[in-house]
Amino acid sequence: MSGFVFFREKQLALRIAAALPFHKTVAGSVRAVLAEEIRRSGSLDEVQLYFENPCAQACEFCEEPRRRVRFPSRHLASLLLRSQELGLDLVGSGALAALVDALVDLDPKVPLTITGHDWTRHPRRPEILAALERRPDARLRLQGPSLGFSSPELTRRVAALPGLEWIATTLQSSDAAEHDAMVGAPGAHAELLAALDNLKAARVPILLTVVLSRRALRTLPETLSFLSARGHSVSLQAFIPDEAMGPAFDVLAPLDELRRALERAPREALGAVHSLVGVPPCAAPAPLRRKIAPAHRMRGREGARFGAACGTCAARGRCSGVPSSYLVALGARGMEPLASTD
Repeated sequence: MSGFVFFREKQLALRIAAALPFHKTVAGSVRAVLAEEIRRSGSLDEVQLYFENPCAQACEFCEEPRRRVRFPSRHLASLLLRSQELGLDLVGSGALAALVDALVDLDPKVPLTITGHDWTRHPRRPEILAALERRPDARLRLQGPSLGFSSPELTRRVAALPGLEWIATTLQSSDAAEHDAMVGAPGAHAELLAALDNLKAARVPILLTVVLSRRALRTLPETLSFLSARGHSVSLQAFIPDEAMGPAFDVLAPLDELRRALERAPREALGAVHSLVGVPPCAAPAPLRRKIAPAHRMRGREGARFGAACGTCAARGRCSGVPSSYLVALGARGMEPLASTD
């Protein structure tokens, strides 16, 4: 069983509040929630905390932009922002600091990944950083649009965190107009490149991703060449819809188009790819198949499926399949059984 745990900010706050009458303190309630997760999965290998502050982007592969237009989501976002301003949220209540303490005290220590709607622009960012700085022995990973690192001052402060293992962000295209269109934010490409330059200058390990939406395939060979020339490695992440997104037919990348895009990339550019996550081996050129890794399957995420001919594929024992909506939208397109995995 997987020891990967994903907490949304509101979800975790509610679970801590429910435990508080029995455990009396925020710290005790946090430890009780973690103990419940360990009992459920049998282990605890990573905790992701997803901050839900309003996001300046509207990425085509994210469920949140679709949720924003619905009244309940708008109302909850307003209440969440108000609670953050009043200090009643995870940060102001001390729950974040208690979570860091609890993860450090486990044996072995469990890493905490801070993620969400660009947490670098969270209204309580100074307090978030203070909670992370108070435990130099914490294992920390930071993930998101990360556009706040276009600020050299913020970059220097975060780079000084002793337990920082990496910072992850997404570049959808080397073409500024294409990237900005895919993330729904004019100017995001320029900010991201400035952030990458600042992080590289501060010698912070960077994990770059490209979410393999259909539009991203248009410029994928050029994007890989661009990243290779700048000395960056990249993880190519399959788009796996959340239930709230429905089929997302317009975003799903056909496997045959993905394979052709990768085959168009120069060999030296393919060297920039350090992993393909959630991609079937039949969608990758042979030199990249050894870099395929399975995707995390979070609650609420679509399940995996196989096509009718997949039973004859040489990669069947280690292939993760495709999202259910892929077969609904595209059938078995591009799912070609391999005679060999070499």
